[in-house]
Amino acid sequence: MRVLLLLIVMMTATKSLCSSIDPALSDTSKFKRIYIPVLFYLPETGLGLGATVINTKQRNAETRPTQFLISAVYTFKNQILFFAPFELYGQANKNRFKGELGYYIYFYNYHGLGRSSLKENLENYNVNFPRLDFNYARLISPDLYLGVGVNSDYFNITKIKASGLLDTEQPIGYDGGSKANLYAFLLYDSRDVVNAPYQGDYIELRFSTNLPSPLADFTYRKWRADFRKYLPLNEKMILAANFTLDHASEGTPFFDLPYLATGQFARGINDRRFINHTIVFLQTELRYNIYKKLYGSAFATANAIPDRLWSWIDQEPIYTFGLGLRYELLSESRTRLRLDAAVGDESFNIYFTINEAF
Repeated sequence: MRVLLLLIVMMTATKSLCSSIDPALSDTSKFKRIYIPVLFYLPETGLGLGATVINTKQRNAETRPTQFLISAVYTFKNQILFFAPFELYGQANKNRFKGELGYYIYFYNYHGLGRSSLKENLENYNVNFPRLDFNYARLISPDLYLGVGVNSDYFNITKIKASGLLDTEQPIGYDGGSKANLYAFLLYDSRDVVNAPYQGDYIELRFSTNLPSPLADFTYRKWRADFRKYLPLNEKMILAANFTLDHASEGTPFFDLPYLATGQFARGINDRRFINHTIVFLQTELRYNIYKKLYGSAFATANAIPDRLWSWIDQEPIYTFGLGLRYELLSESRTRLRLDAAVGDESFNIYFTINEAF
């Protein structure tokens, strides 16, 4: 009931905002659509099969491309994913709507909390959850947005290992519950293209807090600082860098704590290998054109899992490295297939998915 209430509010707000701020956003007749079968591989899912509809629209060269995807996926690890992420721009980039609607039948890794957690303690827990995420940002000066949003996952944990680590440690949220947060953010975005920037900067400062009961079952706060730089070295090569600091207060359910890693950051570390109140990482990537629509990359990440917020400065980081290939599907929006191979200190992982990591 709580998820349904949030969904109704978010869908009503989205439709009302889009139509009142920029009616053209609700006009789907000018979208370019590409229907593609989905074949991907991520360490956390194994091989995934499904279908995606990519919808893109760009009014002119000065306007960022609007894009939303609708995907249905089944993985060889018996996971089912329905998700529809979107990023819409209106009124010459003055308004941005971004978010995701989804439903997941999934399982996650758990090794314990903190840097001292051990790889050999790996266990899985099964969870079903709807995901609702919506935010609106308004341009307040050139390339600078001020925004608010809401997100919610209703974590129905259906199975944990009896007498396992999660069962015995019983961190906050071990038996599931509703995560529902209101957040505000300041965003500077001068990237030329969202999917694969050639130049520009991206800076996001975000603060989130839980919604009141009965919408949320937990009381906590989260902070994020995300800095990205894209520097063209010549006509066919760019250097991209990303520094992120994530911090969550006491009271945060374990399934909403910052973690390493995903196909977007710390590639080479297994999904949720490290879960902690504070995660800091710096990733750099050299991207270059090989031939026409074929691109290559080389990347590295330094990752910190500190005991205290600022102790990461003195901590020896965990490093990961990798190489990748990309193939461009849509030139206007630079929508690309991505294949990455990455190695960490404990694992070697392959990622086959869509769009650049950051």
